Amino acid sequence: MGGTRLLRGEDAHCAATEMASRIAARGGDTSRIITAGDLIYVASATEADRTATFHSAMALLAEPHDTPAAAVTAWSDAAYLLYQAPRRKRGGDATVRTFLIAAGTALLGYPPVLMHDIDLNAYTRPAGQFVNQLRAIQHNAPEHIAP
Repeated sequence: MGGTRLLRGEDAHCAATEMASRIAARGGDTSRIITAGDLIYVASATEADRTATFHSAMALLAEPHDTPAAAVTAWSDAAYLLYQAPRRKRGGDATVRTFLIAAGTALLGYPPVLMHDIDLNAYTRPAGQFVNQLRAIQHNAPEHIAP
């Protein structure tokens, strides 16, 4: 399945031109769309890939986990997948952060720790590297916080 990717160079210029054209066709203001220079854009996967990836993330969170380590791994894998499968164009990063804290608290028994740049890490790191990094910072989390 395809995931979120960063576009640079010619790919970013093509994306910027296409975006400006779509906005202009609707009669919108294109003055805030930057189409020149050293561009970088985030591009989402197709709707079908995003839906399948989202369902995979939810399945990881819903299945039973035999050990706390397995639960942390499943939660970390799901975090990566959720950033690869945005559900909305705007506000998706904040929504995923909020959901990860809520789902992680329910699954792990304590509020998990997020990297301050978790979204950027999910977009730029391979899945295994992202998951290992997110799992590693959970070792600093308390064993259990009473409700």
